[in-house]
Amino acid sequence: MGEASRAAELASRHHGSLYRWAEALARWNREEAMEIVQQTYLEVLEGRADLAGADDPKAFLFGVARRVAASRRRRRSIWGRILRVDLAHQPAPEQGPDPEHATAAGETIAQDCSMCHEVFAQEEEDPEVLQPFIS
Repeated sequence: MGEASRAAELASRHHGSLYRWAEALARWNREEAMEIVQQTYLEVLEGRADLAGADDPKAFLFGVARRVAASRRRRRSIWGRILRVDLAHQPAPEQGPDPEHATAAGETIAQDCSMCHEVFAQEEEDPEVLQPFIS
């Protein structure tokens, strides 16, 4: 049986319980649970999670979902911190943006975002790279 057909069979057999597990991981947020399930299937189908060596396929699938949920929480937490810091440096709403510095602020935000993309790309290769940000 090929890897894709084995993954499809596993998905059809355990989809209901996987979704309920994802809901618990997502703190009962249905949209987040659906995203976790979809990402879990993608991880398996694209080969980032190797189903071939799994002794217990259901436990393997649930483990992938747990790691996907943790990764999504970690990313949201980091983006939340970045946005809070960025918003703390914004002018008060009644002042409005300073036209002289509007471009510089936009470039700074773009530079910060490109730095985040680099960190997230590194995190895919080495999860420890984000440890200084997670505390």
